Amino acid sequence: AYSHFNDIHVLDLKTLAWRRIVAVNPAKSPSPRSQHAAVLVGKSMAIIGGYDGRNIFGDTHIFNLETLRWRHLSVLGDALPSA
Repeated sequence: AYSHFNDIHVLDLKTLAWRRIVAVNPAKSPSPRSQHAAVLVGKSMAIIGGYDGRNIFGDTHIFNLETLRWRHLSVLGDALPSA
């Protein structure tokens, strides 16, 4: 068994040191999960889907790396594309 998390860690490519980032609006952060997709677009990171050991998620959340704020993104369609 393993645990699911909703924390964010960033690797500084100059120092090769990890640091934890804390959102200024943690109530808007996605629920703890694993097996999600993440992609960087400009200064934002999108988290798509995932699994918490019981539920399969089809949601999308955006984290702004400059403002440190989460927001839920409503997307069109019924389901995530299959891999």
